[in-house]
Amino acid sequence: MDTHVESRAVHPALERPTTSPVVWGVVLALATALLLGRLPLLVEVAAAAGDEAAESLDDPALAAAATTVGAVGAVVLHVLVLVVVAVLATLLERWLGPVALRPSRASGTLRLGVAGLVLAVLVLGQQGAAVVLGVAAVPRGWQLWVAAIAVAVVAPLAFPVARRSARTYLRALTAAAATGVLLCLG
Repeated sequence: MDTHVESRAVHPALERPTTSPVVWGVVLALATALLLGRLPLLVEVAAAAGDEAAESLDDPALAAAATTVGAVGAVVLHVLVLVVVAVLATLLERWLGPVALRPSRASGTLRLGVAGLVLAVLVLGQQGAAVVLGVAAVPRGWQLWVAAIAVAVVAPLAFPVARRSARTYLRALTAAAATGVLLCLG
């Protein structure tokens, strides 16, 4: 009986369930795998950008090693930015978003919030597009902004709580849109 009463309790903003660390880990692991899969392309871009610096080193092996280290460093920096955006998205979910979805009541470790959904769709979509197009990076132009707006508008509709009223939808939309903006700027 206590479980039934507890499941209907209103969650204060700072205790609201958000996207779980397990889900964040999966999203970040997939994004990292897609980035590492494009590492040869990133090395080519770094080599083209650093031709002058490579000539000044006067050692081709050292120049190649420096280029590879630079490309790996770019991947690490990208993943760190994604971790920061994930932390900010979790805070947005906690303050504004609806309670995170779970596959079943028994699975307490798997939760997906509105900001987690937006970030997962945009990050994995962007990384997947780069792999399909065979480019080192997808440009952060107007197409990414349009995709972020579309995902932010649709994502709250996946949450029954956000569909109950315009107020809850707008709160979820705010969290989703802020997450999309963070990703587009980051």
